[in-house]
Amino acid sequence: MPNETLQELKNYQNNLKFVYLLCYPAKALLKENITADRIKNTKLQLDNEVIDFTTIVKTIEDGNLLEELLVKIEGGFLKNLVTDSLASLKAYCKSTNQTSKLESQPWWTYFRVVKNALGHDNIWNFDGYYKRLLPVTYNGITITEELEGESMSFAYFNGHLAWHLLNDVKDFINNELD
Repeated sequence: MPNETLQELKNYQNNLKFVYLLCYPAKALLKENITADRIKNTKLQLDNEVIDFTTIVKTIEDGNLLEELLVKIEGGFLKNLVTDSLASLKAYCKSTNQTSKLESQPWWTYFRVVKNALGHDNIWNFDGYYKRLLPVTYNGITITEELEGESMSFAYFNGHLAWHLLNDVKDFINNELD
């Protein structure tokens, strides 16, 4: 299982690179006010299907709508990273009686609290269990009880933190699990 989990984490890192390649240049284009004129005649051939970019010209021309779409793409990926990869790691640790090793990791508690917010539509929601975990810090970022009820911003979970998380999880699998 550790090898399967490592492969899964490598896939997430590759997907994260894709998210960066897609979202960040697009956001930069928005900031430069480049219009959709550049892509109106662009078509993408995928097997027998042709994707005509003129259908998204309106979205691109409406910078706010495109920005919202890019944030949702990035946010969706990050949510899947936390829910899927950490769930499979937890299941493995439980099945091999190594849960205490997992729960002692500084990143584990942080991302449990983040996962809880993701499950509440990106709103910090600290019930009794999560309140007992606070404050919690990872990579210099601290989640405190004062955030209760607020919307979780990318400052608390973003591509940069995801990259560190993936590396920390790989180190944990390689160096601490039996």
